[in-house]
Amino acid sequence: MKKLLAVLSCLTICLSFAACGTKDDSSAEKVESKASVESSVEESEVSTDVSEGKTIQDFIDENKETFDVLKDALKDSGMEMDILARENSLVYTYKYTTDVGDTETVKAALDQGLESQKDTFVQVLDSLKLAVPTTESVIVEYLDMDGNVITSGEFK
Repeated sequence: MKKLLAVLSCLTICLSFAACGTKDDSSAEKVESKASVESSVEESEVSTDVSEGKTIQDFIDENKETFDVLKDALKDSGMEMDILARENSLVYTYKYTTDVGDTETVKAALDQGLESQKDTFVQVLDSLKLAVPTTESVIVEYLDMDGNVITSGEFK
């Protein structure tokens, strides 16, 4: 179960990158980067132990190393990621570190990516509920470099 949540989280993040990636990276670099992240995440164990009163913040704290691997994978992508608890939701926030240009075009591409990954995010939610039964949703937010929301999706 621990590996399943790690792989699903990694897959979710990697597939989210595909929605906002640039075209100037070579396919070999993308595959190598994705394989590196997946390998790192698979090597770390994500805690899915259910304990009474466990919160999403407890889950994030227990899995800090795994989430740090995901954050580090974005260093040179023009984005940074944060994972946080918001009430009973796990929130993935992606913030562009450079100007995105035409926000409407970026929004359309991100919305399409969120829709195509809906099942993956729901699987992440289902796995998370095993560790933190009070979890209500997984939220994915994309922000411009000024912190304004470009688009977001909530998966229940």
